[in-house]
Amino acid sequence: MTNVAVITGGAGGMGLATARIMGADHSLLLTDVSHERHGRKAMTG
Repeated sequence: MTNVAVITGGAGGMGLATARIMGADHSLLLTDVSHERHGRKAMTG
């Protein structure tokens, strides 16, 4: 079974930090209200 984490506010701050940690052994679904910030982090992440 695959572990999946849903992280709100995943484009910055604590949400992004959590995504970086959890991404080591989970599939991730990130959401954020800022599309610009989310796209920038996805490209540089």
